[in-house]
Amino acid sequence: SYDEAFGQEGPWATNFGGPLTDINEFFQTPETLDIAKDRMDQVIAWANQSPFADHILGWEPVSEWDSYEWTLNAEGEAEAGRETEFRRRAQWITELAGHIQQQDPDHLVMSSTIVRDPRGPLARATLHSRNWDMLSPHLYTNSSEEPINNTDADRSVMPAIENGHFGGYWLTSRIDNRPILNGEWGMTRSDWPDELPQYSATYTQAEDEAIYRTVVWSGFASGQAGTGLRIAADELATNGYILTDAMRDTQLTMRSFVDSSSLEVDFSHFAARNLAGRLEVEASGRTVHAWGVSDGEQGIAYLLNDGNVATGLITDGTFTIEGLMRDRLYDVEFWSTGAGVTTPVSTLSGVFAGNGDLTVDLPAFATDLAVKFRARATSTQAQTVVSVESGTSIVAFHLGVDGQPVATVIDASGNESSQDVARLAGFTGRVVDMTPFTTDDGQVHLAMTDESHHVWLISGDAAAGTWSSRDIT
Repeated sequence: SYDEAFGQEGPWATNFGGPLTDINEFFQTPETLDIAKDRMDQVIAWANQSPFADHILGWEPVSEWDSYEWTLNAEGEAEAGRETEFRRRAQWITELAGHIQQQDPDHLVMSSTIVRDPRGPLARATLHSRNWDMLSPHLYTNSSEEPINNTDADRSVMPAIENGHFGGYWLTSRIDNRPILNGEWGMTRSDWPDELPQYSATYTQAEDEAIYRTVVWSGFASGQAGTGLRIAADELATNGYILTDAMRDTQLTMRSFVDSSSLEVDFSHFAARNLAGRLEVEASGRTVHAWGVSDGEQGIAYLLNDGNVATGLITDGTFTIEGLMRDRLYDVEFWSTGAGVTTPVSTLSGVFAGNGDLTVDLPAFATDLAVKFRARATSTQAQTVVSVESGTSIVAFHLGVDGQPVATVIDASGNESSQDVARLAGFTGRVVDMTPFTTDDGQVHLAMTDESHHVWLISGDAAAGTWSSRDIT
């Protein structure tokens, strides 16, 4: 760690020409920021001169810069949350991140943090700062870093729950659509007997591989980018500190799920929202956990049977996703997450979601399912320019750039006048479709649907320029 290496390597200590005699003064010493900027400039130059520059995903300038472990300064001692100290840290790291963005705008700048649910200065520096292109929290949780101490019969369930919940927290707490990557997760030596993670009769490789499977799928379905980065500790020493074949098989199945064109999710235009609280699985005598993300038209979900409640084949499951697009037909695919899977195990076509809730019958499964869903394109042509006769005049309606209706009244002499119908009627929505008509009392009416699938009626006297609106949904 940084504190253990201090004075033995790196440019920071005075014996290496640096400004520090104590690592705990790191963020409080302005010269360290100047050195960090110069070092990053040199590393960026070297990397971009390399023939493999296009292999670089991004820059993570300081790993776990928020950690208490490697530096704590006295200025934080007076506050339980160490706000003053972390405010200074936040200023230091965000200035470095902004500098890297300017020096290398073609690569991502990634924030690496260890706190799972940041608050205060740390939250503002990570979740709100524009100096980070990607957020990379290290989501170590008790059940995944010390699974040997988990007394559950099925140890793969709680790691998925914890990882999925934290994935949702980060996705919903950021201020924009920056990707979230679980930058580290795995075993923590200090939590293991004799500080040695290892496979044994009390914690098997098969259990570890099951945890890997549920963690990466719950993370992906909660909005994390990809599978997350599993850190290999001593338990994988006999495998050369690389993932096992079964873990690689899980990655390959996820790759097939993402790349499959039979029901394609457009991830390049996927402003995903977390579906926490909007998913429900019903199955007799079972508890099935669910995670998902969607932009309303397309999405993914992951369903995991809780083996601590009951095991065996589920044959009567139903799955409901709330809050999708109304009055749309959805196509759905169900995938096994097992090894060697390249196609869905079951598909459904044209399931109607009238009120925006999509309910489907699940195929039989014992452990878990991955789900894709996508709305079919609407086949009707919306009316965006319409007209109707009113006495001796023509009233033409069109939509402005704000999606709100404007009327052009053309009288018998060809004179034109424009009326901001939406403003006059107090209508603030955005119109999707509209149809005009008149009634015997001489009133002109415009029936409309808005983006929330509400039906509105604007009515008025075109000659007088008076209009009113009401939601008739």
